[in-house]
Amino acid sequence: MIASKAWQGRVRPSRQGLPACSERGALALLLLGVAVAGWPTLRALLALAGGDTPVSFVPLVGPIGAVLLLHRCDPARLRAEARDSFVDGLALLALLGATTVVLFLLPVTMSWDYALDRLDVPGLVLLLGTLVVAAWGLPGLARLAPALFYLLLSWPLPYTVLYNRIAPPLTDATAAAARTLAALLPLGVRADPSDPYGVLVPVHGRIAGLVIAQGCAGVNGALGLAVIGLPVAAMARGSWESRGAWLLLGVALSWVVNLARILLIVVATATWGRGPTMALLHPELGIILFAASFALLLALAPLCGLDTAAPWRAPPRPPRPPRPTGSPGLCDSRGAVAASPARWGGRRLLLLGIILGGGALAEYGGGQPLGVSEATLPRVGVARADDLFRPPMGWRVARAEAIDDWRPYFGPSTVASALTVASAAGARVGVQAILTRDAGAFSAYGVEDCYAFHGFALRAVRRVALDGGVSATLVDFAQGVTPSAALYWVQPVQTPQGLYHERIVLVADATDMGRAAARPGPWTLPSSPVQGAAVAVAGFFSPWVGGDAGPAFRAMNSTLQGLGRAVIAAEGREMAAGRPS
Repeated sequence: MIASKAWQGRVRPSRQGLPACSERGALALLLLGVAVAGWPTLRALLALAGGDTPVSFVPLVGPIGAVLLLHRCDPARLRAEARDSFVDGLALLALLGATTVVLFLLPVTMSWDYALDRLDVPGLVLLLGTLVVAAWGLPGLARLAPALFYLLLSWPLPYTVLYNRIAPPLTDATAAAARTLAALLPLGVRADPSDPYGVLVPVHGRIAGLVIAQGCAGVNGALGLAVIGLPVAAMARGSWESRGAWLLLGVALSWVVNLARILLIVVATATWGRGPTMALLHPELGIILFAASFALLLALAPLCGLDTAAPWRAPPRPPRPPRPTGSPGLCDSRGAVAASPARWGGRRLLLLGIILGGGALAEYGGGQPLGVSEATLPRVGVARADDLFRPPMGWRVARAEAIDDWRPYFGPSTVASALTVASAAGARVGVQAILTRDAGAFSAYGVEDCYAFHGFALRAVRRVALDGGVSATLVDFAQGVTPSAALYWVQPVQTPQGLYHERIVLVADATDMGRAAARPGPWTLPSSPVQGAAVAVAGFFSPWVGGDAGPAFRAMNSTLQGLGRAVIAAEGREMAAGRPS
């Protein structure tokens, strides 16, 4: 009787006679369920692999994290750990609440900013953590927590924040090293005296200029090698000092390999010309050298005292213990639990199914954030360039031009145009209107990233409310010595081809303001507490928000915000009247 009570306190078998399920197999099924439920998010992450962005390695994190999860799943420990049903229940309720907030409430509060910041990625990790607690309690969560934290590295936003902090100084160092080494090549290459990031390459009697931009600084390669090498180091055999030294070696190796890539591009440009080199060699060379540097890093692991092959070697078979006697499932005299597959009860399976179903409901919200109805979306035509942006009353289109060169960045469904609109007060504002079915492309190619890539100096970035549930980002920057500003927002729109996502960018500089520069408008607050909360949450998660541009930008900011609010108000009036905008 004592042994039976001890056995009942350690392991809770199911009351129903359901088929036995190994813990590792059950975890694999849960991973598959989360992958199916979160397929819209995973599909958006997969699209990042095809772009030349700082987060192109992110799609690799999910599969590697799944392998790490299965590696850390120790069936014997998960069965033997003592569990407290009350504490497990409290933890499950807390995780269910957090998952509900991230997957259900934030999309409604933040509108389209939720998808742009890819907050659904940590939501899926929370969903998986909730399933782990429902299946194995807090002991299972403690066992699998390192792998769950690693899966959070598939969230692109932290990389964008880090990239914005380290890219400028690393670009300076990379450009200085590349310019120095390129001048040593016997090709007549020299540093561009007018551009601290440029080199001049002689090509068949002409001079071709190459610019070492932030995308060539090696930040994405260094981050990718460190993130992908992290689980390899965690599973390898060796001291923590060896693991850290190996990862630092990988970061340094990535920078050196990227420097070699730049020099190879310089040599290829001198041989074939700038056009063929950029079209044929530049995109593929980075991927090839990244794979080669990772293979070299694995080969250098023994020099750091690290055995990376240890997890994949079959362990020696222990001697087979004598067959226990007595009834199956009873403890021996020392209270040890007889090893047998755990049986999952019907209530536990129902709970796991409900949690997975809720996650799938949040992900498959009609392809858009919950609370957004296509019937109430602005309607935009795509037949002509000026159909993409309708100026409000008091503004007119001075110029409109269709742009076809952006499809490689925003997808084959992209329809884009560049316009200039003018007001009666003499202000002129440039407009970039981009429509695409892939909202994730706006995250991969953000406005702030574009300005930073082209060398503009960002002075201040902040979130503002345009009413109607639309929040925008105001960017103050400098083109040389000219103060400039941009206001952009993203919203779902209805077109003759169905649901699209549109990004509107309003751009102006100090010379375009006319008489409007003398009349800066008042600063307005969000029209509702919900929109104010959305602006605050989006600003908290934004990697760029901050800075104070000063009085030179106030007139432009006021004009752009006034135009943006007028556009949103006109859309609201036209939708209320039942007419296309």
